[in-house]
Amino acid sequence: MNNGINEFINMYGEKKYAEIVILEYNFDKIFHYCIPQDLKDRISLGSRVTIPFRGKVTTGCVVGFLAESDVKNLKDIRQITDKKPLLTPQVIRLTKWISNYYLCSWEKILNYAIPKTRKTWLNKFDITDIPSLKPRLSEDDKSSDNEIIFSAEEVKEKPPLKDIENIINNKKFQTILIRGNDFNSRMKIYLRCIRKTLKEGRQAIILAPTESHLSELAGLLEEEFKDNMVVFDEKIDQKAKYQIWIKIRNSQVNIALGMRSSIFVPFDRLGLIIVEREHSSLYKEERSPRYNAREVALKRAELENIPLILSSETPSIESYWNVHENNFLDSTKGLAPNFNCFTLFATIIANKYLLFNILISHPSSW
Repeated sequence: MNNGINEFINMYGEKKYAEIVILEYNFDKIFHYCIPQDLKDRISLGSRVTIPFRGKVTTGCVVGFLAESDVKNLKDIRQITDKKPLLTPQVIRLTKWISNYYLCSWEKILNYAIPKTRKTWLNKFDITDIPSLKPRLSEDDKSSDNEIIFSAEEVKEKPPLKDIENIINNKKFQTILIRGNDFNSRMKIYLRCIRKTLKEGRQAIILAPTESHLSELAGLLEEEFKDNMVVFDEKIDQKAKYQIWIKIRNSQVNIALGMRSSIFVPFDRLGLIIVEREHSSLYKEERSPRYNAREVALKRAELENIPLILSSETPSIESYWNVHENNFLDSTKGLAPNFNCFTLFATIIANKYLLFNILISHPSSW
């Protein structure tokens, strides 16, 4: 894929050719196809399309548009599979980053991110046939740019809460590390930040490392957001997942909870990502495509230019290091730059190379 104006999508130029990743063959390559005149107004970044390929008809995903192509004798796209793309442009960009960073084919990560579908479901759960349910806010509920999220008493007791409030109000990319053994205290911060995000008409993703942690979070959040959230748990089948995906794509819900793969949910007004127990090794996908959902969440927050909250009783060594380097905000007073052998010991086995670099670079810290 070319850099600059042709990368991913040229919003202001003519959509004459489409860059397509073929989903049914494991090719680490982008193919060019002509866009017929009758499809130009309907085709979008992330659209699944049927295309001729090597004498057969196969399925591909549109990952970019071009005004010109050096490839000769290009074939036409046959038809568009979905009336609305199942992935947003930012998720397409995220999958491309994963492909490069984790050295896996783009086809493999796209197939992983896109929910499995059957032709009979496409008409039964059509996005355009479902009315969009956007929350209506009263004048009292509408959010201002500098809304008070935490009371003066709370800020006086825990000054870093003011920094969290400023980051959420600024709506810019910044990572917040919350450390603490009290889950209820962390949950209060989550709830305040989620409420603020929803008041702005934006959406939130919450990740948990295990089914038990997911159930715990879902039980607490359902008390307030039951009709405005979905949960991707292990019991969900492919048909139910596709139905939920349609709800998300149609903005019928604004909060998504799940484990690793939920980082790909196609919110188009994403405003906040929360990663509970960010230190957990269960965020690492051991099957292909291999990735770390914590790192992917960090990248998605950067691409979407939104706040990210990482939370843990025992933060990962990477988070300690990023706080030490002032890349992350430490919400716990006195957490970061004071490394010592005891706080590092818990992560020494899994992070021996990073630990070695820290100790060598900053001998005074220990």
